[in-house]
Amino acid sequence: MNRRTAASTLLALVLLPFLLYAALTPVLARAKIDRLGSRAREMAGDLNAHAADSVQGLGEIVAFQRVRARGEEFAAKAKEYLAVRVPFLRDLTLQSARQEVATGLGGLAVVLAGAWLAASGRLDAGMLPLLTLLAMSAFVPVWEIAQVGRQLADTLGAARRVYAVHAEPVPVTDGPGVRRTSAIADIALETTRVSFAYPGRQRRALTDVSFSVPAGSTVALVGPSGAGKTTVANLLLRFWDPDAGVVRLGGHDLREYELDDLRRRIALVAQDTYLFNDTLRSNILLARPWASAEELLAAVVAVAAGGGDEEVLSAEF
Repeated sequence: MNRRTAASTLLALVLLPFLLYAALTPVLARAKIDRLGSRAREMAGDLNAHAADSVQGLGEIVAFQRVRARGEEFAAKAKEYLAVRVPFLRDLTLQSARQEVATGLGGLAVVLAGAWLAASGRLDAGMLPLLTLLAMSAFVPVWEIAQVGRQLADTLGAARRVYAVHAEPVPVTDGPGVRRTSAIADIALETTRVSFAYPGRQRRALTDVSFSVPAGSTVALVGPSGAGKTTVANLLLRFWDPDAGVVRLGGHDLREYELDDLRRRIALVAQDTYLFNDTLRSNILLARPWASAEELLAAVVAVAAGGGDEEVLSAEF
């Protein structure tokens, strides 16, 4: 082994511990960073949802005098998010600082070892600056890998939240289907001893509810707020299935229907109208996107949305 090879080997061995430390630190700290990143993303999602719900429900919040309470809830969630996010950022900062220190010490070790080799005549002194630059450059790929790891911590946290939504089991699915017939059942709609509680709640929204709606009749469900009127409507559309009892339409259990077929037979007009951030045309066509221009215009005229000026409506829609 000649002098140049021996000197290069020695410098590489001097640099190797610092390079390994800089490379292994992100790997060894990955589990903790991922855990903190996932938790921070979860809290950020909760905070964003609370803010969006507050803006969309501003009218109700003001009407029920919940402005102060809602603000306090938001502040509490913001503090919870801060308590989770700060440790995550602290760990990332410490990791970056350790890498910078390892890089600096690695370069210093190469300089000292190279100076000793140059003083002993085993290394050309003019090569020392170049070798030092090469040693420092060896840390650049490690920095890039560590940076990708830091970005992945946030990305994986968000991906886990998306996966959790997609992996959530669907409680309401299509039935085998009900054949359409020309015969009209005497009882158009019927609930038999229906009980239901929303997930996560012990108190039932409906308990042992039974009623029937004869074909061709009009029936009103009345009661105070929270009595279960909206819950009945949700069960009729199979947004949920009852925990006990049966809901029948035309003599058939709703669970026998295909969902699209069932919802074509029932229309729900909610008391709260929500307009999506899109054109008025798109909002109207939401329930029936294949409707023709004539059908769209007829629907608008039917609800007097255009004040009866059909020519203006035709031009706009």
